[in-house]
Amino acid sequence: MISHNLHIDEKTYRRIEKDKAIPRIDLLENMSLIFKEDLVLSFVKYNSHGMEMLEKIKEDIDIKIIESDFDKLNEDIPRLKTLINTIKNPCYIQQYEQYIFLIEGTVVYNEGINYDKSIEISTEGILIGNENFSIDQYNNFIYSNLELRLLMNIAFSFNRLGDQEKYFEIFDFIGGKSALVRMLALRLCNNLFTSSTGPSGSLAKTSFIHVCNQLVSCNPSRSV
Repeated sequence: MISHNLHIDEKTYRRIEKDKAIPRIDLLENMSLIFKEDLVLSFVKYNSHGMEMLEKIKEDIDIKIIESDFDKLNEDIPRLKTLINTIKNPCYIQQYEQYIFLIEGTVVYNEGINYDKSIEISTEGILIGNENFSIDQYNNFIYSNLELRLLMNIAFSFNRLGDQEKYFEIFDFIGGKSALVRMLALRLCNNLFTSSTGPSGSLAKTSFIHVCNQLVSCNPSRSV
């Protein structure tokens, strides 16, 4: 049996065969000897298309969020849902799904009506990768950069709901985890501050200064 020659159980091999599990590189090398074909190269080619699409989507979404182009941002959701049906790599599927929640949470937040709903949507996105996630115990989990961005959306919503303590606390946590997310947070905080007018302007300024000081002072070598 092939599974026996690969030193894995039959169930694991069937999952790989049905594209429900991603094989390790050393396993692909051994499979290449059995099937007399470079499966490592095939695997890389198979996954590179999904990776290229994901990188383009990331860049496009980031630009729209930073430029506050939320109408066009919302239009990306059908495109992401279509792409999910064209790929099989579970890692990419998870990221596409989480990007959908990131967009939905961002759009709801910027409508300025239901910040609790924005927290709920962002929480659902994090739960995809951390099934036991709880906002009350957020500092007990390991996050990808994308999940940290979902957590950042939650922090922004807490700020709008008047929970400054939770807002600062989460940003203190995020600041030490990812240089990339830290820089994006700085740009978003700046947009939030410069767009604030009226009685809330002073509060936004205080929040902005605190978060900037925390994010800038964090060690950029610490990353997830």
